[in-house]
Amino acid sequence: MPAPKQTYRDTLPEPQRRAFDRLVVLLGTSPRPLGATYTAGTLIRSIRAAVGGYNSKWTDNLVAGLVAGLAAVDRTVSKSLLHRLQKFAVTYTREDVETFEGKLSWEGVTRLLGVEDGSQRRAVLKRILAQKTPPSSREVQRLIGACTSYKPPRGGAKHGGAKRGGRSQHPNNALRALRALADRWPEVHSSWATGSDSALVRSERLGPALLSPTFLDELERVAGAVEVMARQARELAQRLGPLVRTLRKRVRVST
Repeated sequence: MPAPKQTYRDTLPEPQRRAFDRLVVLLGTSPRPLGATYTAGTLIRSIRAAVGGYNSKWTDNLVAGLVAGLAAVDRTVSKSLLHRLQKFAVTYTREDVETFEGKLSWEGVTRLLGVEDGSQRRAVLKRILAQKTPPSSREVQRLIGACTSYKPPRGGAKHGGAKRGGRSQHPNNALRALRALADRWPEVHSSWATGSDSALVRSERLGPALLSPTFLDELERVAGAVEVMARQARELAQRLGPLVRTLRKRVRVST
């Protein structure tokens, strides 16, 4: 009689088997409080320690093994979700999570985790916690855009000037920067949105094996940034048109 087929759980040491069992329960909980989501991340870290070690790269094969093991017990999850849960547990402590339980959704957390700079991430979180009501995922992205936009270095040039590579508020310099951005935009837009083989269309065809967590996090972050950029560009365009007409009238009056 053939031996029973070994499951993913069977390959784990006993402590990680218990972690796997708890993870199965948590992933089946809906809605899942943020504290329980954090616990899921710590359990994934524990399993990672058994199959790959904390100091080794958690390869796609190792993640795929856990995905398959969970699928075998009716818990369908993506590799990107497992990466995000694990990153959640690495980035924050349980005490941190207790401070923003009920004030930030998991969707908001995933956007926050996309901010690589720790000081900027803390600045965004501080603004989130200062709000009276939990922000939507889109509002979190707006706050990220506000906190991670360019800030001139201390001691920069006076009177609206800037050091090389910095922001300048002098009209001539600012106009050159805006023109360079406007000249570049058609090419960027065309590569993403024009034709049957655009980056947008090709991205829609990507299969799970090609969707790395890094790509998904970057795409989500850029999508939010483009939303912010679109709103800011619309507001600026509404002011630039009248400005041109006002300045032309001023020239005609003076001549």
